[in-house]
Amino acid sequence: MGTPPPSPDAIETSTVRTTPVRSTAVKSTSLRTVVRQPGTWVLVALVLFGGLLVGLHVHRYTQISPIDELQHIDYMYKVQDGHLVPAGDKFGQDAMREEACRGIDAALGTPLPACDSKHFRPADFQEAGYNTAYIHPPTYYAIEGTLGWVLQQLSGVDSLVTTARLIGAMWLAIFTVCMWFLMDDFEIPLLARATVIVLVLTAPTVLHASSTIQPDGTALAAGAAMVLATLRWEQGRWHWIVPALVGVAAVSLKVTNGLVVGLCVLYLILRYVEDRLEERREAAPDPEGGQSAPGQSPDVEPGTIAVRTRVVNVAFIVGAVVVAALAWSVLQRVIQKFPGTDLPTNKIYEVSAFPYHAFFDSLGAGFSPLQHPYLPVLTTTRSVMRAWPIVNAMLIGGTVIGAVWAGRGSRLRALGGAALFAMAIVGPVFMLTDYKFFGVYYPGGIVPRYGLSIVPAAALVASLVLARSRWIRYGAAAWAAWVAVITVIALAGMY
Repeated sequence: MGTPPPSPDAIETSTVRTTPVRSTAVKSTSLRTVVRQPGTWVLVALVLFGGLLVGLHVHRYTQISPIDELQHIDYMYKVQDGHLVPAGDKFGQDAMREEACRGIDAALGTPLPACDSKHFRPADFQEAGYNTAYIHPPTYYAIEGTLGWVLQQLSGVDSLVTTARLIGAMWLAIFTVCMWFLMDDFEIPLLARATVIVLVLTAPTVLHASSTIQPDGTALAAGAAMVLATLRWEQGRWHWIVPALVGVAAVSLKVTNGLVVGLCVLYLILRYVEDRLEERREAAPDPEGGQSAPGQSPDVEPGTIAVRTRVVNVAFIVGAVVVAALAWSVLQRVIQKFPGTDLPTNKIYEVSAFPYHAFFDSLGAGFSPLQHPYLPVLTTTRSVMRAWPIVNAMLIGGTVIGAVWAGRGSRLRALGGAALFAMAIVGPVFMLTDYKFFGVYYPGGIVPRYGLSIVPAAALVASLVLARSRWIRYGAAAWAAWVAVITVIALAGMY
């Protein structure tokens, strides 16, 4: 974390070494040395900045989000009481009271019941009163509810929803720390690291997901942790059980976080293919009749994990994640009150044949996950709405350019290719899943935020663009500072 940033010309100036492979030896660094390093204080400032954004959003946005927050609140309350949510379950009194008293940030066909009602009827609320969040594992709700309850006891706040929303700052902190370590491993300058992290934290979609009760708020943390675990395992710095456990944890928080697991597996496949190609290049005779000495190809960044070992361990990682996902699916089948396909909300969108006409339209749903189909009014000021498309374009363009600039056979090139492919398949994957398992098609399309776990990998590759040029780095930093200021002003209501 405290490695001094190299000069801009030392990074990515040629294809000889595009991503430095560090020694696996543990460095002896005292706590005093860490505290004195500038990078430590920059990291602390970024973590606090993420907490500030969440705090401002929670303070201003008191209504219930129409992005299924009622379902997630109900799930959280029930897990706190020791109950799971099966298919066919209806809203409980606690969640319905929260919405009746807070209101919902959407126009409903009928007004909500009075806040002081003694008893609420589920039929008076959206989704015909059924909780549609049953497809998610209970892990996220248990964490949010437990930590929210602890914070509630310490602060004296009346509503568990308010304190549980604040736990979003923890997920952003995990993302920030993991991203910092990732960029430190690639010796990205401090200013470039801070710029990339600030631009991601201030994205309106990220803010909304992190400041309301919804498992999408874990996506950035899961994505950054999975990429960090995978890359460090590949270098032999961490045991393979670490990425396996991180992958299981990611899917346990929300199944859509499995996208980053697939991204990491694709990355390792690309690295495996490059290893095999390099073996052939080394075995091929040179023009003068000799053979290339092992390791002489300047464009390839060698890994420290044997090819065969890598394949076996990847199989274990994928197997662990698949088992975790299937375990919850099987348990849901056991506890369901009736099949999810019979829910009134799913019946509305039921189709008899696959909608091929919409398949190709879904290809752009994941480019980029920072797109938003809905945002609350407090983040839709003119300045913010002009800024976010630029940030969105910077993420996509930076990923493409970074992958191109990275040398042949480098980790960043493989990671960039995997990230771009993952973004391309977000829409088709979830469209096929909805049709296969529920027989439905949602005309509104696939929600881009389902791909938020891909963002850390893309942001890491994009940071290479800032590392290569001092002037690009300064310009991007100035832009990030402006975006941070207008975002804080919007959240604080000072416009």
